[in-house]
Amino acid sequence: MKHFIDTPGIGAPGGKSDEEIAESIIEESDVICYVVTNDSIQETEFKFLQLLKEKAKPLIVLLNVKNNLRDSRRLENFLKDSEKLFLMNSTSGLGGHIERIRRYAKQHYANDYFDVIPVMLLAAQMSREAEH
Repeated sequence: MKHFIDTPGIGAPGGKSDEEIAESIIEESDVICYVVTNDSIQETEFKFLQLLKEKAKPLIVLLNVKNNLRDSRRLENFLKDSEKLFLMNSTSGLGGHIERIRRYAKQHYANDYFDVIPVMLLAAQMSREAEH
């Protein structure tokens, strides 16, 4: 049986209890999907990975590309060529973000055996809305 468990953000306000919740499910997890956003990638977000290293849990980092698709012009551009946002050398600058993620994660996770996958979670959320 497969289960997906979404924990609160590690660095969220009042984060101590959120971090404790996230830690409590690590033992039963087969793989960890760690979500960071392209608007604020801080080294402190990756200190939690030390715990994953100690528990020998596989890691996938999801880089949530925040782009206001509620703006009709941006949504139109996204729908025309959604892959353009995910190009490493585009104006979105994902290449720099991915390099920073790899550097911080390697410091705290102690290896680089993980994938960094760019995603746009707002687009996924909007796809569930009737008007889209």
